[in-house]
Amino acid sequence: MEKCRRLKDYSLFIAEIKFLLSEGAALEEAVDQAVDNCIERDILKDILAKNRGEVKSMLLTEYNEEKMKEAMKEEGREEGFEEGVKLTKYIFKMYKEGKTPEEIAAANNLSIEKVNEILE
Repeated sequence: MEKCRRLKDYSLFIAEIKFLLSEGAALEEAVDQAVDNCIERDILKDILAKNRGEVKSMLLTEYNEEKMKEAMKEEGREEGFEEGVKLTKYIFKMYKEGKTPEEIAAANNLSIEKVNEILE
């Protein structure tokens, strides 16, 4: 039963951080306040009181990694979009120059269906 209590307490602790972030607190402030709030309410009190610095460091690192992953995903989406726009323009240019959809597909390593979809 102790493991279930720990898991429940951990989820309450993380929920507290998320709530404070949603209220506009900065990440470091939210973690500090969540630690204080949880210690007061006897949620992970033994761990948080004894290892406050380590917990805070771990959480700040974890959240920063998530932000970095999100930023990388967004950058990838933007790059993919830009490449798609360039390819679409190039396909239209080739088509205006008299190339057939089959020739365009072969030159760009695309399926004929994809070329026809872009040209529609």
